Amino acid sequence: MAGLTALGRVLHEEHFRHLVWMCDLQNRVTGEAGRQCPDLDNEQDKEEMHDLIGFLDQVMAHHAFEEDVVFPLLRAQSDTELANLLTDEHAAIEPTAHLLRTLALDILRHGGGNGRWPRFRRVAQKLFSEMIDHLEKEELILLQRLDSLLDAETDHQLALQHVSARLLPVVTPTT
Repeated sequence: MAGLTALGRVLHEEHFRHLVWMCDLQNRVTGEAGRQCPDLDNEQDKEEMHDLIGFLDQVMAHHAFEEDVVFPLLRAQSDTELANLLTDEHAAIEPTAHLLRTLALDILRHGGGNGRWPRFRRVAQKLFSEMIDHLEKEELILLQRLDSLLDAETDHQLALQHVSARLLPVVTPTT
C-alpha cells in the first residue's frame, strides 16, 4: 500500500494474511464445505486444524503488539478515543478467537460429533464478522496515521522489532 510507513507495511501485510485466513475459514464453515466435518483420518484435515490454531495464536500476538506498542502512541498523541475503540474491539475478538481455538483442539482430540462441529462453525462465522470489521478500521484509520505518530527511525526500529518477533517459531499443540 503506497504511503505507508515501514511499520505500517508490516502491519498491513499481517492484516492481509489475517483477511486471507478468515476468508478461507469462512469458506470452510459455510455452504457445502461447512456441512463436512473434518475427517481426523485425513492428514490434510488435521493439518488445517493445526494451522488454524497457529493462525489464532498469531492473531493474539499481533493484538498484543498493537496494544503494547502502537495504541500507546495514539494515546500519547491525544487520540485516546481511537486507541480505546481498537482495544475494546480486541477485547471482543479475543474471547471468540480463544473459544474457536479450544473448539479446534476439541475436534482434533474427539472429532466433530456431539455438536462440536456445528458450534465450531457458528463461532468461526462470528469471528469472521468481528475480524473483518476490525481489520477495516485498522487499515483505514490506524495505518494511515502512523507517519504522524512516529519519526522515521522509531518507525523503522519498531518494524524490525515486530518482524523479528514474528520469526520466532510458532509452537502448535499436538493432539
